[in-house]
Amino acid sequence: MTESRFRGEYPYNLDDRGRLVVPARFRDAFHAGGVVVMWFNPSLALFTQEGLDNHVAAAMAKATNTMDRLEIEEFFNSQSYDVELDKQGRILLSSEMKSHAEIQQAVMLTGNGSHIRIWSPVMWATQRPQLRTRVPEILGRSQ
Repeated sequence: MTESRFRGEYPYNLDDRGRLVVPARFRDAFHAGGVVVMWFNPSLALFTQEGLDNHVAAAMAKATNTMDRLEIEEFFNSQSYDVELDKQGRILLSSEMKSHAEIQQAVMLTGNGSHIRIWSPVMWATQRPQLRTRVPEILGRSQ
């Protein structure tokens, strides 16, 4: 199976029950469900199961010792939650997830290749200009 590639920016609002609409163009990738990870910074990451398995395998391959591998495994297993799309293509974000990502009602979904990031608009407004500055710097070093 080919891993999905997620791209673009999508502003949404949670409904009164804390459900988030997954963009229609991405729903087929989550027909068997997905996994939400409480990410390193105040955001969430929505992966397909295959996408998360591949991401964890790549992270584990970079680990140089057993303790690092155990911590990587513990992080991804303790900070992730299986989610199912309902008939309207929504997933439920728990209060813990929303609190971690500092999400009230408005959200910004951003494609991140192997997964979709779920941001509060305030956090994305901080992150986006940093990316626009850092990536050219990184690319300049590699050329």
